[in-house]
Amino acid sequence: MFPLQILSLVFVVFSMIPSLALADNYTVQIANDTGLDPAAYSLYVMGYSTSNNLVMNSSGAFVSQSSGTISSYPVGTGAGQISQVLIDSNTTNNGARIYFFVVAAGAPAPTIAFGNNPPLSPPNTFCEFTVPSPGAQATVDIQEVDGFIMPITITLNNQINVAGSQFGQPITSTGQAATINRAAIFSAYTSFMQAEGSAGTPYLDMILPDVYGQPGGILSPRSYLLDANTEGEYLNLTSPLHTIWNNALNTLFGTSGMNVQGAGSAAIHGGTIAPDKYTVSSVTHAYPNSSVSLQALQFTGVAVPANVFYIYNPVGLSVLTDDAGEEITGTITTVGNSLTSTLTLDSAASNVAANMYVAGAGIPTDANGNSLVHVTNVGGDHQTLTVVSSTLTLGNPQANSQYRFSKLPGGVMFQTPGQMVFANSGVFADSTVQTTDLNASDVLGSLENFLVTALNRGVGLNPAALSPNSTPGESSIVWGDQTNWYPAATIQNLYSAFMHVGTIGGTPIFNLPVGAATSARGLAMGSAYGFPFDENSGPQPAVPNQAQVPPKFDGTVPVGATILVTLGPWTGAAPAPAPAPTPNYSSVIAQSNKDIKTLNKDIKKTKKKQTGSEKTQTIKQLKFAKKVANSVLRDPSDSALVSLEAQAMKATKIKNPDQREKKFKKLEKQYQKLT
Repeated sequence: MFPLQILSLVFVVFSMIPSLALADNYTVQIANDTGLDPAAYSLYVMGYSTSNNLVMNSSGAFVSQSSGTISSYPVGTGAGQISQVLIDSNTTNNGARIYFFVVAAGAPAPTIAFGNNPPLSPPNTFCEFTVPSPGAQATVDIQEVDGFIMPITITLNNQINVAGSQFGQPITSTGQAATINRAAIFSAYTSFMQAEGSAGTPYLDMILPDVYGQPGGILSPRSYLLDANTEGEYLNLTSPLHTIWNNALNTLFGTSGMNVQGAGSAAIHGGTIAPDKYTVSSVTHAYPNSSVSLQALQFTGVAVPANVFYIYNPVGLSVLTDDAGEEITGTITTVGNSLTSTLTLDSAASNVAANMYVAGAGIPTDANGNSLVHVTNVGGDHQTLTVVSSTLTLGNPQANSQYRFSKLPGGVMFQTPGQMVFANSGVFADSTVQTTDLNASDVLGSLENFLVTALNRGVGLNPAALSPNSTPGESSIVWGDQTNWYPAATIQNLYSAFMHVGTIGGTPIFNLPVGAATSARGLAMGSAYGFPFDENSGPQPAVPNQAQVPPKFDGTVPVGATILVTLGPWTGAAPAPAPAPTPNYSSVIAQSNKDIKTLNKDIKKTKKKQTGSEKTQTIKQLKFAKKVANSVLRDPSDSALVSLEAQAMKATKIKNPDQREKKFKKLEKQYQKLT
């Protein structure tokens, strides 16, 4: 572990050695301040930019590579180890990710196939580096858009604990008890969500299974709701986060009278549309290139009334769950070479209607990912759907697969309102789908950004925004004022709220920017990425000189600069007690043993109290859950199996026999893929 004073000396020494730090290089130095015992844990680094076909090599430099395996390398100052990464300022490098992994000692170094991102296990985090063009000043950021896994801090030119020159977790001098440590952050997250009552409860499900004696991390609601298996089937469709925005969305999209500031179109597209104010009306409007009419907000330019844009309400657009709130599964049957296939669902899904498009196993799509299949007839006790493909037969894909339905064919339209709001996707990111005019697309995209960002920050329904005064652009001024953000007891992205305003012992979890604003909760807001559009607000700040929102040096890193990346402490003790030489899975093992005892009791009880086919079916399900628990005991490090065990135990509590059987069929498919 590097003392911070030594790190300054290390930088000076490296900068004096031309082979290690060149004037045309950006230098990314790595400080391991985790406090983890090197006899028990190893730290690895990996880097790549798939957009520019660049991969970090064993010397810490980015070189050309466009396929194959991406390797990681041990962090340290010894032979064969990496203490710094060099990025050439004369080479365009878009979104180069530098990943850091904590791996149990003796475990293999992490690798991934080119074009993929690492899985969450072993635990990892990253910083992102962009050189937009040769010689241009770089952008560097860290982010929590996918989730929070472990502490990380980026510091420009060694200006430690200087506001505006450091983002991420506060750094404490080595040897002192670190208040903002990994374990404390997870504990604070739980306390924060519990204090929110029923609104915070669904966010607790995003905490990942234990790893190395601590939670594996926290998924963002975006990642949690979009989490899918290798077949592209969503895994968490029963979460109430899918529907928590419905009432707010219906209120917002039913409101007329807002006045919103819109950005102009980009110069690279001609810049033919100037910034303008837009009056907003609630309308019903046909989605472009379709006959589907949806509730929408119509934005009409004040200076140029001919400029009209639409954002559509996602509520009711798609159907992803059945009448019991579970995923929709079914079996497709195709007879001969007929273009007509039948999809028989395993349970009733009464919201599915004729003319809806279908997505799932065996469903063909066009080059843009649009479904080529729609429903032509609905009927039968279990919703037998007749599905017609416009150009292809569907064949007979695997039975009991997951299916989704939408009024629109685009792939991102087969999402719930929750997925679209938290991920800023679907109807909030369809500007290039609505129009091929790139100037119009620029403006519409910014309006969609402003709207969904306001929702995430809890100001979308601010009364002053919904019923603004006569000031042009007043709704945007309300949305963009940081002092209005994240109010208590209001529908909002609570994960993002925690990332910005969470504290431990009164200390903010994220470094405060220059001129940090105080949120509507009365707490200072640190710089963090809580959702994809979590950037500085508006085409211009609605309130002048607002604080930096994301943890990001945005095109401000001069050529030749050094970025210090500090991986923060895992516990508050200093030095941290040496962990066991192998990861501690005692809690996982204890839970599996407890589950097995419970299942044995349930099996005995079922044998005594139930009869017939229901008895046989229930015992089979309980034995399957026991089989999964035993698999976890054999390999408690397999987080996927641990998660599957938890799902199986939850499934045993489902009262409806048909619903329970459907769920276990799904779990058995997942188990087969894992084993």
